[in-house]
Amino acid sequence: MVKENVQTNITITKGDGEMIIHVKGHHKDHVVCAGISAIMETCRLGLTAVSRTEEGVKITEKEM
Repeated sequence: MVKENVQTNITITKGDGEMIIHVKGHHKDHVVCAGISAIMETCRLGLTAVSRTEEGVKITEKEM
């Protein structure tokens, strides 16, 4: 299925023990944009919580 007028690109790269999720752009529908932001922020907060409670887990945040 080819989507025209893409406003938000989501790229998921998976490999052996690695996953990168890259989201770029803003969707014209504010509900869609807010939903994507909420999912990404929930993921970030969950991973931060795990890194604070479990040994051997390190989280590094970088500003773009």
